[in-house]
Amino acid sequence: MENAPAASFAALLRRHRVAAGLSQEALAERAGLSARAISDLERGARRAPYRETVSLLADALGLVEGDRVALAEAVDRGRGPLRGTQRREAVVPALPAAVTPLIGRDEEVAALRSQLRQSDARMFTLTGPPGIGKTRLALAVAAGVVDDRPDGVIFVGLAPISDPQLVPTTILQALGVPDIGGSPPAERLKMALWGKRALLVLDNFEQVLSAGPLVGELLESCPGLVVLVTSRTAVRLRGEHEFPVSPLTFPDRAESPERSLDIEALDDYSAVALFVDRARGVKPDFTLTLDNAPAVIEICHRLDGLPLAIELAAARCKVLTPQAMLGRLEHRLRLLTDGARDAPARQRTLREAIAWSHDLLSAEERVLFRRLGVFVGGCTLEAAERVCDHAGDLGLDVLDGIAGLIGQSLVQQSTGTGAEPRFVMLETLREFALEQLDAAGERHLLRQRHADDLLLLAEEAEPHLFATGRGRWLRRLNDEQDNIRAALRFALEQNDPEAGLRLVGALWIWFLRRLLVEGRRWAEELLAHPGAGRRTAARASVLFAAGHLAWLQGDVRVMRARLEESVTIWRDLGEDLRLGRALPFLGLAIDDDEEAARRLAEEGVALCRQGDDRWGLAMALTNLGRIEATWGHDAGAGLPLEEATALFRSIGDDWLLALPLNSLGAIAYRQGNYERAQAAFEEARPCFQAVEDRRNTAQVLTNLAYVALARGEVERAQAIFSESLTFGREHSDQFNTPACLRGIAALAVAAGEPAHGARLLAAADELFAATGATRWPAERLGGPLTLATLRANLSEEAVTAAAAAGGGRSLSHAIDKAVAGVADAGRGQ
Repeated sequence: MENAPAASFAALLRRHRVAAGLSQEALAERAGLSARAISDLERGARRAPYRETVSLLADALGLVEGDRVALAEAVDRGRGPLRGTQRREAVVPALPAAVTPLIGRDEEVAALRSQLRQSDARMFTLTGPPGIGKTRLALAVAAGVVDDRPDGVIFVGLAPISDPQLVPTTILQALGVPDIGGSPPAERLKMALWGKRALLVLDNFEQVLSAGPLVGELLESCPGLVVLVTSRTAVRLRGEHEFPVSPLTFPDRAESPERSLDIEALDDYSAVALFVDRARGVKPDFTLTLDNAPAVIEICHRLDGLPLAIELAAARCKVLTPQAMLGRLEHRLRLLTDGARDAPARQRTLREAIAWSHDLLSAEERVLFRRLGVFVGGCTLEAAERVCDHAGDLGLDVLDGIAGLIGQSLVQQSTGTGAEPRFVMLETLREFALEQLDAAGERHLLRQRHADDLLLLAEEAEPHLFATGRGRWLRRLNDEQDNIRAALRFALEQNDPEAGLRLVGALWIWFLRRLLVEGRRWAEELLAHPGAGRRTAARASVLFAAGHLAWLQGDVRVMRARLEESVTIWRDLGEDLRLGRALPFLGLAIDDDEEAARRLAEEGVALCRQGDDRWGLAMALTNLGRIEATWGHDAGAGLPLEEATALFRSIGDDWLLALPLNSLGAIAYRQGNYERAQAAFEEARPCFQAVEDRRNTAQVLTNLAYVALARGEVERAQAIFSESLTFGREHSDQFNTPACLRGIAALAVAAGEPAHGARLLAAADELFAATGATRWPAERLGGPLTLATLRANLSEEAVTAAAAAGGGRSLSHAIDKAVAGVADAGRGQ
């Protein structure tokens, strides 16, 4: 009757399944097991299941507490060995029990279990950087398939050993096979596993990689064996299926205080969920709130979604709020040092986890690893070769070295512009690499090489940014955004503003397109540096850039001052081509002297014609046309704008073609030719959109809203103004926002709310006055409504009161009020 307890469990399981109305297949699917396992258990054809399996079955069957206990007791009674004729000698299962829940790995666990059950493959390797959670994932996978393997699961932790020759002995010990001498350990291991249908889990294989052939021999000798490996690098055996383990997920950064966060939705991001769970382990009342959620999100970003790093950070919640912790994360490796005492030594601090992997590198790989740390946001192979092996002292081929670091999960490969490969290091690993760079005394040298390399790239890119092929170069520079920032910081830290000036001067078009506010900040910081006072071409270029960026933000006073100094330097240096391009922009900034403005623009046009600078000529003509229109000479503006349009078309520069088109559309609008105005704006819009120029796109949209308003298309005008205002909030556009506010004021008056219109007009006028301009830019429509025209609908006192209420608002506050007004007007239609 030795088999009765198992049969009792089998009968109990079958009874509950039938009562639940489930087939064996349906129960298997619910429990995450195989149909074969259910069949074997109901027939009593395999050993008693593990407690984890019983729990899965009870959950799948929806058993009440009494039935769950009875099912578990039936298992306990059946723990005795089965007859030798019914099963092979048992393999000792020794899966370490998890003491905390595994978070964020459901998809990976399900995928791996499915492959283990359904695939013909017999070797799977989980790879990834230190701290990614390879061991925890392997244990979860193994626990779910333990009943699919009649001879169980053997877990072998290889962390304590570094000698590959000890691997077979270590596995034999896990099997409970004594070391009694005789045959070599590898042969005895093959004999012990021969004929077994078991899962062998080999954890931390990276330090015994040369034992890989042993694993291959085991797979050949034991057809029923399946091997699951965790390793920083693939074992590189035939038939091996590599499974890279990815970081946990986290949401986009909270970019501004106004950004609304859905606290409940944040739990769907595994990195955030892990942080919260582990924080509650040390501080039970920890709760994610609107106050601390942005900090938690940023912590998850800074820690690259690495589970170990996040767990160590969350442990600090006992003494630090997330906000306070964030301020200390500049030095992650110093902060994250409070792991559990019962964790392996390599997992108690983030530094130890990384050092464990770093110590396994060859001497040459360690040099390359630390030097790659100088790159921020990754690099191309060519850049790595120039910076990391500049003196030919690396001792190995850079491509081979990077391939080795990728294989060991210390560097990741991504795709950059034009499908060119980029090589990226997680920030946690990069911080460790920089520590090693400091220890080797190489940090300053490598940062200098890095900055020099970025300057060469910028100066190579500069002429292409003023040509029709700029798109490819802009995308390439986008890839290097963080490296450019690092080079600029280095220039300022080293009191070498000239290098920074050269970098910004070469890349101002890129900053204009991608990082206008930041670009202007870099320009002003460099210009103000005590060592940047020399009247060099680099300074003149940055003055021109700073003036242009200030103009795009509506800061006309600063624009004029910067351009005047730039023009003076270009004259002194005899740089007629640069001077010809700068003069018309200076003319735009002069709104208190019509003749002076026109004279500057015409001089610039003449210099560009003399120098056969077609691009500069087209831009100079565009600005001459803008100046004429700004001073009220729409008829005189048409000729230079038409010539500029023809030039840009012949050059093939669609992006800048949109500038004179927009100005021509504004002239047509003021002349009452709304059809022509709309056609010009509609042609300009896709030109801006094609190169993701959101600033000019928003300007054209605002002009289209005015056309819709003039045609009585109120709902369309409302929608476009709201869209443009959103842009104004994001980019602090001091011209676009007042233009939108004026349009919404007209909508309010049309809706019978003149007081609200007066408040909006006052806010628009005050924001425009802050630009320092006295004349509204002719290419930007502002609408015909003024406070003076409102006096026909309101008393003098009412207009004055409304204007006072509309003034004194910040840009953000004015936008909030305007958007709310648009929504109210929309509901009132």
